[in-house]
Amino acid sequence: PHPMSLEELLARAAHNDPSLRCLVFKHKQVPARLVAEALAHNTGVTSLMLDDNLWSVHELDTILDAIQPTSGLRNLNLANCQLTSQGVSLLMDFLRQHTTITSLNLSHNPLGPLGFRTLSAALPYTSLRKLDASECGCGDEGLQHIAAALPQLGSLTSLRLEHNRISADAIDALVTALSQNTTLATLPLSGNRVTTPQHTQIATYLSRNRKEAQQLASFRPPSGAALNQLRNAAQYHHKHVRGLFPANARPDPLELLWQVSGEPPGLATLLERDPAPADPQSAPSSPKLGHTHTHTAGAAGFVEKESDVIPERPHPAHVRHCFTSAMLERI
Repeated sequence: PHPMSLEELLARAAHNDPSLRCLVFKHKQVPARLVAEALAHNTGVTSLMLDDNLWSVHELDTILDAIQPTSGLRNLNLANCQLTSQGVSLLMDFLRQHTTITSLNLSHNPLGPLGFRTLSAALPYTSLRKLDASECGCGDEGLQHIAAALPQLGSLTSLRLEHNRISADAIDALVTALSQNTTLATLPLSGNRVTTPQHTQIATYLSRNRKEAQQLASFRPPSGAALNQLRNAAQYHHKHVRGLFPANARPDPLELLWQVSGEPPGLATLLERDPAPADPQSAPSSPKLGHTHTHTAGAAGFVEKESDVIPERPHPAHVRHCFTSAMLERI
């Protein structure tokens, strides 16, 4: 096939061609107005490569403003676009609204410590799973902001920080923050001053997070029986959570878990508990009285009048299992 001209590419994007999944405008110095017009009604492009374009902050804002939150965009590449902290601020506002975007490349931009402060403050409110911020002038000051945000990041799995002039002293703060993060699995730091003990500690935490992710991936969706067990557990412990939820709302499994068990919902902690007994009938129970009147929302019910029913008392191991299943469904 003959090479596609710029006019053809823009036309296909503007007409929402379903076969056009990746849009590349790198090195072409395309006017920002034309890119914005092509993207204004597009919902099929999933990858947008805009690296090596020297647009002003106003031009970048024109392009970002044209992309609808309902678009299917997942990957955005803005490497080597001379973005500064002002451009990062615009971009972070954009990412808060466009939650489909999970991968962002900002490498080779002069963000500086101020840009990293803006980036770190906004990251917990985005859906990013992969972020490339290598060669962006982070320095020790910028890394302090990254380290402060790291424990709050619940979706980021890959963070590239190569060649950012970071000292070993600053890496210590990163190691401490990483010990409190449960999702980051990839953290390249080449080109910075990282000692061998720091490398070892970082590798240990990343390996722990990868194993945790594998445990999550290995679980099957909860069955109807598990959700029914969750309902029984919620009924039995109703007095612990009364008032937290309206009668017609399905209780949040994580909130229930916290209230019933008195501890944060750590998956690893749950998985290390005693397994359910081989004989489910060994769990003590109480007879049901009267009839159950429930308000249902989704798969789980909730008792409206506690006096109407004495629900089965589930075995503690069963309770842990169903809470874990419900938690995994919610993630």
